[in-house]
Amino acid sequence: MGLYERVKGSGIWNIRFADQTGKIVREKVGMKSYARKMLALRQAEVTTGKFKREDVKGKHINITLSEIFKDYLEVSRHLKYFDQLQIGERFWLRKFGERSASSIKRSDIEKGLNDTRESREPATCNRKLACIRAVYNHAVNNEKLDKSPCKGIKPFQENNRRDRWLLPDEESRLLSSLPLDLRQASIIAFNTGLRKTEQFSLKWSDVDIQNKTITVRESKSGRKDYVKMCQTVVDTFSRIPRKIGSDDVFWMFTGRDFHFRSKVFYQTFNEALKEADIQNFRWHDFRHTFASRMMMKSKGLLVVSRLMRHASINMTMRYAHLDPLYLQDAVDCLDNWSQVTPEVTQTVGS
Repeated sequence: MGLYERVKGSGIWNIRFADQTGKIVREKVGMKSYARKMLALRQAEVTTGKFKREDVKGKHINITLSEIFKDYLEVSRHLKYFDQLQIGERFWLRKFGERSASSIKRSDIEKGLNDTRESREPATCNRKLACIRAVYNHAVNNEKLDKSPCKGIKPFQENNRRDRWLLPDEESRLLSSLPLDLRQASIIAFNTGLRKTEQFSLKWSDVDIQNKTITVRESKSGRKDYVKMCQTVVDTFSRIPRKIGSDDVFWMFTGRDFHFRSKVFYQTFNEALKEADIQNFRWHDFRHTFASRMMMKSKGLLVVSRLMRHASINMTMRYAHLDPLYLQDAVDCLDNWSQVTPEVTQTVGS
């Protein structure tokens, strides 16, 4: 009777006790401290006659958080945001360890999110919430849990407006700090405006060097898009080595399971940012850099909107102030207005 680890050193503890009829019951719990409390609870239930074996068998109430994450990730490998799910898994397991999934309450998740919000943007916290919500919903749908503690938790209000782009001197310092593979990827990013998922899922069959066109098989809107390339991008693609037997352009950033190695990628990128002394910059800001430079070259809202593949020109308006001719051209049309406009005489009584 008592506590034991089925696999020594695993950190997953089980409890063993006798029920009211003397039959031995074994139950997987999780952390040792929680297993000790659960054993005391079960023994009290046996003493008072309230213990029910169905609470252990069939209900899976003590399946651990790591186990329901494992179940969900197994069926989610095809998703394009699989790397974000892996990040979410590491985040929540650091918070809760090997606790049983049913022991985690809504208040526990809300506290984890609120603590993270102190140092992270609302969008980051919302991705963590979406991740654990999906995991719990999957467990409930598969009858491994009765309910999800995520129900009723509201996401943080997001402000998606971000006006951060790479300055010329920052570009020079960053490219000098990056290893060759990430340097090439960065040059392509801020010269095409591709989203990270779009870029790192590219196949060589999507890159038409002759016509200077990239085909995005599945954009954010779900449709097929086409992105034009400048000569700098064409030259950069031509220098990327191809891997025998693989059609992936950025094969060097994928692991053996063919999924994006986000942990290694961000660690290397963040170290380069630190070395280059660049603050408050993320990979998606390369896209803002592309749009900002187009506007500063006075390419116009409509052209930039098309290049960015925005669903609405309203999304492009955030860059309008960067066009030095944008407002000036509008008011210049008033110069010499009387010379080009027919004289209008007001008629009394009309």
